[in-house]
Amino acid sequence: DSPEDAELMSEQMLVAGLEARFERVESEAELRQALARFQPDIVLSDLSMPGFSGDDALRIVRETSPEVPFIFVSGTMG
Repeated sequence: DSPEDAELMSEQMLVAGLEARFERVESEAELRQALARFQPDIVLSDLSMPGFSGDDALRIVRETSPEVPFIFVSGTMG
């Protein structure tokens, strides 16, 4: 949802000792492009984002990379 939240999450994972690269996207088109060139080991997604939903992101990841774990990370789960 926000660059600050994504940065905080990625920093915490690196501090925890994970060796990782991160790519943040904001739209369906960006997600599709990222999945085509960046083979993720896991996808973390906010549930609600402006103009793009976590449910849409989950559907796209399941269509293109069904074996990749998908985790919702959100301050509001509703």
